[in-house]
Amino acid sequence: MSAEYLAEKLGCDLPLAAAALKVCHDAETAASVIQNGQANPLDLYEGLEPGPSHGDAVFRHPYVQCLLTVARQRVNQALEESCERGQWLICVRTFQRPGLRCQQSELHRFLQAVLKPKAASILEKKLEAVNIDWPTLQKMAKKPLHAFEEAMRRAGVLHFQTKTAKKLAAKVREPLEKIEKKQHSSEKGLRELTLAALELAMGQENAYKRCLIFVSHTDDAWISGQYAAALRGAPWADRIVVGIRGAHLQAIKFEKRFKKI
Repeated sequence: MSAEYLAEKLGCDLPLAAAALKVCHDAETAASVIQNGQANPLDLYEGLEPGPSHGDAVFRHPYVQCLLTVARQRVNQALEESCERGQWLICVRTFQRPGLRCQQSELHRFLQAVLKPKAASILEKKLEAVNIDWPTLQKMAKKPLHAFEEAMRRAGVLHFQTKTAKKLAAKVREPLEKIEKKQHSSEKGLRELTLAALELAMGQENAYKRCLIFVSHTDDAWISGQYAAALRGAPWADRIVVGIRGAHLQAIKFEKRFKKI
């Protein structure tokens, strides 16, 4: 079985499928390791005794060996890309910090940015009730005002006022990032805090080239795709490396990733 076929069959990344075939030596075992590792990410910690060597059992686990193989390849690639500027990288470790906005729909974000909170919530419920999503609203709001209002009425949106239509139509062509209100610190995540600080210090064009983002394979924000949503459209999107849970184990894993480089 090829890595391409295994990746398509399991719905996993190609590098992980290739690593599993290399570690496990046969396709059936490789598939089982990936499926069990993704479905039960905490199983590899079961039965561990406290002490200085308890991490050895974690790193012997075949799924961790797969993650380590993929991570080493990604680090090697990043270092090769940085050869002309000197071989060094910043490793950013994060856990459950996707930020609030990536968990919200674009429709929610737009309405909250343009209307008052209560009015936005009421209209969002009306739109959801008649299956009007963000792309549909964009298309409708770009029509002449009378056509926009008529389209909303025909769709079943009751009590849709002209002043609301005007507000939506006036902002619908602008990027969400431009019209959204400033976030509170508690709403910000990896993208708005750590990565923004790195861009400020190193320059937006260079920061991502010098950094990799290490996430835990048990992090709900990674498993659910929230990090991918938070970084979508940014050059940081392909800088994520999947590691394991536990700061002390991640530190060891950093060493293992760089050991043979």
